[in-house]
Amino acid sequence: MDSRTAKQDPALASPPARPMSADEVLEVMVDVWRQQEGVDPNTRYVIPITRRTNVERAANLMGLPSFDRNWIDLATIFEDLFRVEIDPERWRSVLEPLRHKSLGPVCDLIAERALAPVIERRDDARRLDRAEAAFRSILLILNDAGIDVHGLTPRSRLAPLLPTSSRIFTDVVTRLSPGRMPALRSINHSFRASIVVLAGGAV
Repeated sequence: MDSRTAKQDPALASPPARPMSADEVLEVMVDVWRQQEGVDPNTRYVIPITRRTNVERAANLMGLPSFDRNWIDLATIFEDLFRVEIDPERWRSVLEPLRHKSLGPVCDLIAERALAPVIERRDDARRLDRAEAAFRSILLILNDAGIDVHGLTPRSRLAPLLPTSSRIFTDVVTRLSPGRMPALRSINHSFRASIVVLAGGAV
């Protein structure tokens, strides 16, 4: 169920990673909802997705692909979203029936396997500043997803990348610092603007 593509440049390392907590898994799900609604993290809003939200409602709020109210399909979607592989029976225990299962145990299960990319401040013998380290981490993530990163700089515009890589931003880059990714729907600025936001909470 792993949809990852081959690296664009095999010479570049994969981004380092760390285990995610259940709270971070939930925050990423909230981020998916925010991106769906175009809500920026610095905007005051009522969070409609919590550990107590039933799974079916959460999936609808997140705008996930149609799963025909089938726990197997939803398990596949979550595995794709978090890049994990989990035993089907364990998924079934937390997803069926969707209408009566809360999101908390789902987050706990995903957190057993999910990884978040880490921003490293050191490059060989030199210590990078926060924004530079965040930008480098994003390049590694994009390259790992098969996106050509040659020529990209902090001043490069984000908008041209979004038609082919928006899911990488919502599914992976947001895990650098859950709850801080600007709304992609309204993005009309450079990497630098997003990097400053991400670096503030992730480094």
